[in-house]
Amino acid sequence: MRRRFILAQQPDQSIPIEIAIRDLKSRTIDEKKVDAYLDVLEEYECWKPLFRLLFAKIKDSARRRARDYVRLARIYAICLEDTPKVAETCRDLVKNHRLSYQEFRQKVLVKLLGEDDFGKEAQILESIKPVLTTQDEKIACTERLCLIYEKKKYDEDGLNRSYEALIKLDQNNLKALRYFKAVYTQNQAWENVVEVLKKLYKGAKHVNDGYRIAQELATVYLFQMDLPEQSISVLEKYCKDSPLDTSSIHYEAYYRLKNWKGCLEVLESYLPKVEGNTNRAIIYLKIGELQELIGEQERALESYRVSAEAQPRILEPLENMVEIHIHNQNWKQVVECLQLMKSQVDEEQLKERLQEAVTRLEGEISHG
Repeated sequence: MRRRFILAQQPDQSIPIEIAIRDLKSRTIDEKKVDAYLDVLEEYECWKPLFRLLFAKIKDSARRRARDYVRLARIYAICLEDTPKVAETCRDLVKNHRLSYQEFRQKVLVKLLGEDDFGKEAQILESIKPVLTTQDEKIACTERLCLIYEKKKYDEDGLNRSYEALIKLDQNNLKALRYFKAVYTQNQAWENVVEVLKKLYKGAKHVNDGYRIAQELATVYLFQMDLPEQSISVLEKYCKDSPLDTSSIHYEAYYRLKNWKGCLEVLESYLPKVEGNTNRAIIYLKIGELQELIGEQERALESYRVSAEAQPRILEPLENMVEIHIHNQNWKQVVECLQLMKSQVDEEQLKERLQEAVTRLEGEISHG
């Protein structure tokens, strides 16, 4: 089947094929007529003389032209569907004519590919990549290969190979770093994840991206590597002004170190952000428990009182207050707490038991 649509222009119908072949054999042929004769040979699919002429011109550095390579590559691509030959021809074109990657894409590649021809494109780009002259061009070519393998061909081997090549070309390439972060995370290679996150933090283009990456790094240190000291260091160095909520990570890190003052500082700084009475009651309850652990009973009692007032249905603050008052033998305060607990419970048996305790204590108090 003849493929007129692949020609740059329609062949000169006034040139008989026999004359074209005869003249092309002549060494004195006018170069201006060559393209017209080549069009005729291509139209009639006279591959043998066409290839002989093109190869002769390409081998002759004085006569070779970029469009001769393009014609040859186009014939291989569309007429003969020989992708390895297309890739080889494109490599020679880029090497001998020192085309940049963008020039190649804009002036050559578009003439060789059909719609969704991503497999052929990948093979061509793999071929030209080693002969590109600058690192930036090689990076751009490799990034395109990564996109093809990831989004178009779903080729895991090609994708991994291309990202490995990309990270060698540019150790701080954000696309490659994100890819390897996902791979290392999947393989639970947490030390590698940490190194990648550090590079991603350095390359963050927006301050909020930096906060997000730093928080992820602190999370990995704490929950995957059980290194609370490093987690705290990251949070306090890189997340101090972060709009993201890091309190749970910060609190857990101090808690694992049994650093109760650190836990207390985290909760106290978090208080202004707490919404809802129940949440405030829970936070004040935890604050009171921490204050007890560091020996600040009076402050703990005040925190428990605030917690009980914020949400009367939560009884733990009053129970903790009772324990402190019993320990200090403050029996009147114990009675007050028990009476308050009685007013806040619904279960009748519990009410009765609380009343019994109140009655017994009031009796003991009255008898000295």
